Amino acid sequence: MTVKGLNKIFATNVTKYRLEAGLTKKALAEKANLSTVTIREIENQYSNIELRTCLQLAQALNVEVFRLYMNDFENKAFERFLKKKPKETLIFAVGTIEGV
Repeated sequence: MTVKGLNKIFATNVTKYRLEAGLTKKALAEKANLSTVTIREIENQYSNIELRTCLQLAQALNVEVFRLYMNDFENKAFERFLKKKPKETLIFAVGTIEGV
């Protein structure tokens, strides 16, 4: 995976989760304490994303940071995993992923 590939996945997911939340770019920018220019650059893949920005966006979109870096196939596979596993396994799995 290249940086360009990760930026594309990240941009796609930010847009997807923003639209699912019913937020405009301006509303997301305000909620994440970022500029609308930053949101536009991220969604158009013009920008490398700093870790702080990732955290701000994940919090504003109410998703885990790792989900912003998962492609659609991985997100769907993770959702299937969550549905099949007992609660204790889910806590361990999510805790492990978030700790990486």
